[in-house]
Amino acid sequence: MNRRIILDAAPRNQSPQRFEFPGPEVKVGRSPERADLTFPGVAGPSRVHGAIVIDEDGQPWVEDRRSSNGTRLNGRNVQRAPLVPGDEIHFSTILVTFVGLAPELEEDPRVTSLRNDLIRARRAPLDEGSVEVWRLSPDEQHAWRVTAESERDARIRELEDRLAALRAELGDAADRG
Repeated sequence: MNRRIILDAAPRNQSPQRFEFPGPEVKVGRSPERADLTFPGVAGPSRVHGAIVIDEDGQPWVEDRRSSNGTRLNGRNVQRAPLVPGDEIHFSTILVTFVGLAPELEEDPRVTSLRNDLIRARRAPLDEGSVEVWRLSPDEQHAWRVTAESERDARIRELEDRLAALRAELGDAADRG
């Protein structure tokens, strides 16, 4: 059974975000076409700098993928090393904390579809233009201009909001059931 890989990650000097990926491998780097975890505009990592993999026995490992800057695990340069929750991995300027593994859960197909749309949106190239984004207040009585943001960022925000709402709806239904 594949397990989900849970990571906290961010470029150096930024607040980390929580990410969950289906196993058995998460590639980290700067290329959205080749890597699963990328931070657009961040210099330093190789196209596919390294990976976190789960072996046949269920043990998670960090691997360097012949990067030019190397991969560090808890301050030590490594080519391949086992992971335990709390380990800090530097893929050049990207800091990843290995949170742990979680079992794959059966998922509502609507969640899977939205999650896949979100992954594709995050991998999309950065666009040059920006668009004004207006939001409705929770009571839908007022609207305000939030920011000027790129169409890509607006799409990501919309998908994140829809996914959160669907997960809340499904959680409420499970609590009532």
